Amino acid sequence: MSKVYASMLNADMSKIGQELEKVIKSGIEGLHFDFINSSTYSNQSHFTPSYVAKVVQAVRKYRPGYETIEAHIISSDPDKLITEYKDAGVSRIMLQYDSFTNKTDLLGLLRRIRQESPKLKAGVSFATPSSAKSVDFNTITSSDYFIILGSSPGADLTPLMPSTYGALLHLMTMKRKFNPSLELGIEGGVTVENSKKLKGSGSEILILGKAFFMSRDYEAFVKSIK
Repeated sequence: MSKVYASMLNADMSKIGQELEKVIKSGIEGLHFDFINSSTYSNQSHFTPSYVAKVVQAVRKYRPGYETIEAHIISSDPDKLITEYKDAGVSRIMLQYDSFTNKTDLLGLLRRIRQESPKLKAGVSFATPSSAKSVDFNTITSSDYFIILGSSPGADLTPLMPSTYGALLHLMTMKRKFNPSLELGIEGGVTVENSKKLKGSGSEILILGKAFFMSRDYEAFVKSIK
């Protein structure tokens, strides 16, 4: 069964405490925070390490043992943020593949994430399904998980790109050959209607966005996705 996370970029920030409680009660297994500081995206988000640290403290006070809290860094300078997010208490840090012209720099940072703590997972996100298909062998073997952005983070119910399914199947083949423990997932464009096909194509993690937060019943939405 796939794991279901929620992208907090889409939450109501005016009542974040209530939102966190509702999200966790609904059965969401992970909280996803975007730090977007890139000209590639019109939708900027600054869930800074200090902000996320407060969220982590609140979540673990409310629900001891709730471990999966993820920072997704989309920035031209992610280096200094890695230690800060680790210190904030996240359990997963994801870097944007397309932000690195020199993939050696990406590999170095992935190694650093893993060295920061044995409990810290290192992930890679892909801005488009086509970029996921171009991933190199070293990135596959140096990562704990891959996430394809099926639509732009925070966008208003942007449909899932149809090529996402093929990209997942491609990554599944690479996973079987080179890194069987690699987790695959999708962020953006996930709906009740397409979730079954995404899981059938190899997605083990579904990161929910606007469709989830706009639903009247979070718990019912999660159950229908699973």
